[in-house]
Amino acid sequence: MATTMTPSPGTPTEAGDKDEHARPDDGTDAPPGAVTGRRSKHRIRRLAWVVVAAGIAVGCAGAAQALGVPAVPAVVVAVALSVGLWAWAGRRRPRPHLLVAVGLAILLLGGLAATSWSCTSYLTEPGSATVTARTSDWMRDHGMSPLVDRLEQRLYPPPKLTDDKVDPNQLPMAAPGRPHSAPALSPPAAPVSTPATVKGLLDAPLRGEGTWSPSTRTVNGRPVTYTTFLRPDPAHMAVVASAVWLNPEVTNVTYVPGTKQGTGWSWNSEIPATERPKAVAAFNAGFKFKDIRGGYMAEGRNPSPLVDGQASLVLNANGNPQLGAWGTDVKMAPGVTSVVQNLDLIVNNSRPVPGLRSGVSRDWGKPKWQLQYTNRSGLGITNDGALIYVAGSNLTTDSLAQALANVGAVRAMELDIHATNPTFNFLAITPGSGGALTGTKLVPGLASAADRYLQPSQRDFFAVSTT
Repeated sequence: MATTMTPSPGTPTEAGDKDEHARPDDGTDAPPGAVTGRRSKHRIRRLAWVVVAAGIAVGCAGAAQALGVPAVPAVVVAVALSVGLWAWAGRRRPRPHLLVAVGLAILLLGGLAATSWSCTSYLTEPGSATVTARTSDWMRDHGMSPLVDRLEQRLYPPPKLTDDKVDPNQLPMAAPGRPHSAPALSPPAAPVSTPATVKGLLDAPLRGEGTWSPSTRTVNGRPVTYTTFLRPDPAHMAVVASAVWLNPEVTNVTYVPGTKQGTGWSWNSEIPATERPKAVAAFNAGFKFKDIRGGYMAEGRNPSPLVDGQASLVLNANGNPQLGAWGTDVKMAPGVTSVVQNLDLIVNNSRPVPGLRSGVSRDWGKPKWQLQYTNRSGLGITNDGALIYVAGSNLTTDSLAQALANVGAVRAMELDIHATNPTFNFLAITPGSGGALTGTKLVPGLASAADRYLQPSQRDFFAVSTT
């Protein structure tokens, strides 16, 4: 006889029935696989919260920078957003992938805001500089130097060996004169110092190659500058280097720190109005100080220590410049107003130093830079104390050194290289301009503007004036 079982209270009578008093399923009686799955979800949710918190932090930091808001309010906002999202998630229990998506979105937007602010700050910084130079600076200062180096390697390939046609835009312009030369305080004197004969010219020189042309601007009958050009690379006949010889008897050179490279100081990173009537020219200085071992000294201050052995231009109160290796050729002495270092010498004893063609040593910057065919500039000194500036396109470190030696430099240093950095601008007051100073580029084919140093410059430079 079958026995009928009466279900006890709270016992489900069918598979689909549930006890309304049963405890929530916390996984204690669940199969092992279900417990592992729930733990994995908890781990994913915790990881998602880490992503969300990072996204909020970066997003708030980026927004704070973009809006110019102090850091403390940004932290408060980040904490408030995190707590709010945590409370929302506690009620809604969103899926982990949704949390990850929210965190990544905030992280992306915050990163874009921070990047945009950072890049914009470089593009809008005070001081004259091209967009290309500002962008390159931003990339190098934010860990992308290898990328910039790779791009530069592709931008500066060797010129064609078969190309021997010289671009007219690479030939030097004549220095502009003034309506009247500087008044002579005594009868005009014959020039005492003149440039040395250019040596090492190629067979069948071009018209004007190696011939020094005096400027029409004179002081007491003495030309202020002389210019010429030459082809220093026999393997690339179209490569031209332009040279300017500064007459040491009637010119004076002043070092001017920039708004970023240096601190501006008394000249405020430009040629001031009081100095413009005497201005003759302005030209670029060297590499960024963070890219070299050497330093500089100006106006009695030494923000970056000077290093023995580094190529150094020494400017004195008496107007007589010196150039050589610091500690041996040139040293600190009374009357020194400025010392500017840049790498090692590239010319010594009137010839290029050994090793320039190897591309191995870091004595002249990054090895890859030394062999690039790019815009370069350099400064040399002659036996009689005259400075000679040389610049051109498609030059290697070795061909630049050869050009400096050929025009008479007994010692020489490389100045800045690449794109718009090499710049030599003649300066003169144009007739009928009301005394306004205008610039004329030495090499029209070099990209920098002719008025670059007539406004505050980010990079340091040298100003040339009459004595």
